[in-house]
Amino acid sequence: MVEALTEAGIANGVAGGRLAGWVACEALAAGDFSASFLARYQERWQATPRYRMIRFQSRLTRALLPFSCLDENLYAKLMQILLVGGQMSRWQKLRLLAYPLFHARRSR
Repeated sequence: MVEALTEAGIANGVAGGRLAGWVACEALAAGDFSASFLARYQERWQATPRYRMIRFQSRLTRALLPFSCLDENLYAKLMQILLVGGQMSRWQKLRLLAYPLFHARRSR
């Protein structure tokens, strides 16, 4: 439940634990601890915005990992765009992310 970009996960763990507790209470009340009943936890967790964000960040990290050899600050730049991106123009975002590539071309 750790977010790939921020390495945060306490709030996700608490939310997941709360959800697991609810499903456990339902299982206790129903007297049904079968795998199919307890699968409700997984279904409900995957329906949360937290799960979707973790999944998105994980995919984004996997997609960007090959480019980290070009720019070791790629994750920091991406976080900057995610946090204050609304205040940046598209050109500023592109320049921020592509700086090592443009810099390498000018050096030649």
